[in-house]
Amino acid sequence: MRAPPDKITRGKTRPGRLRALDRWLLLLDPSPLSRPPGEDGAPVFVDVGFGEHLDTTVESARALRARHPRLRVLGLERDTDRLANAAERAREEGIELGQARGFGWEGPRADVARAMNVLRQHLPEDVAAAHASWSRHLSPGGLLIEGTCDRRGERLCAHLIRESYHGLTREGLLFHFGLESSFAPIMLRDYLPQDLRRKVKAGTRLGSFFEDWTAAWERTREGATTPWEAFARSARALRDVRADVDGEDALLEEGIVVWRPEGGVAPEPSRPGPSRAERP
Repeated sequence: MRAPPDKITRGKTRPGRLRALDRWLLLLDPSPLSRPPGEDGAPVFVDVGFGEHLDTTVESARALRARHPRLRVLGLERDTDRLANAAERAREEGIELGQARGFGWEGPRADVARAMNVLRQHLPEDVAAAHASWSRHLSPGGLLIEGTCDRRGERLCAHLIRESYHGLTREGLLFHFGLESSFAPIMLRDYLPQDLRRKVKAGTRLGSFFEDWTAAWERTREGATTPWEAFARSARALRDVRADVDGEDALLEEGIVVWRPEGGVAPEPSRPGPSRAERP
């Protein structure tokens, strides 16, 4: 049964859960939160569905304002009780609050909008409509970050979606790995965005990406003394064989890999294809 657009999510969160996304935004150059010289108005960051507590929104506001001191931060929730409970802390932190309306909101257009763990209770076929609706609230060139993570934020995957005068582009996928007892690329599969979770199959571009990452991990994992070292070694080997992988050392230090396939991350049906051993 399809969840309605105004469905109240579970709202579970905890401090530090989305810190990797804050660090990634601070590494971006140029940043979508930077205003061109002479352009008026403060940049806007919108946190869609902050949950039972305002912790991750507050953390983002503090981190991003260190680089963008004029930043406006808007926290959204559908649940009126959560909005009421967050009001005092929001005032203290200079954060605006608003009520989400379906997959949208009333208020300023966002230069960056983040919607993490919002669609995990929806069906895959709901995702495209949610992306289209949220994107209508982005500034030209604005960025939508939508995906899923575990409860501590140690495994995280997110769509990177750009709005421009030419339309909406799903330009990449961001993968984050934190401190765990072990690492293998396939461990990130279950945290893919809702519309991609079952697309890691032979014959799809996403399937080929995971095959290449797994092969890189198998070549480099021997001798790794920590899970993070196994991750970093595999990511470096992956970027050596795939030109569509952002794996700069600054990203790897944060446990982040970004895949930007040519033409973007379009929805793709599963189809038969050659195994890794059969590929040229």
